Amino acid sequence: AAVQAEMLDTQFINNKTTPRPKSRLVPPPPELSDEKKQELLKKSKGGSGKGRKLGKPRQATLPLEIVSKGRFDKTEPTIHNGEDLDVPTYIRRGVGLN
Repeated sequence: AAVQAEMLDTQFINNKTTPRPKSRLVPPPPELSDEKKQELLKKSKGGSGKGRKLGKPRQATLPLEIVSKGRFDKTEPTIHNGEDLDVPTYIRRGVGLN
């Protein structure tokens, strides 16, 4: 078994790999007239007026109802500085989540 292991080691070490071909030829970009260049630039800048409206995205809320608070159903809400601390902070402050 040791002889076979040595043969495998030397087989992989002595195995010469074929050299990789050099980088592929990349053709030069096509020649464009000045009018074509200007037309392409206008299209890339969105000169047509069509496109997505840019604005602040709105955070949607799901219409979920709180079924019950379990054993805390009959307790008073925890109020601190006029804020109900039983409501999660991101809801109290109106912060949208990603």
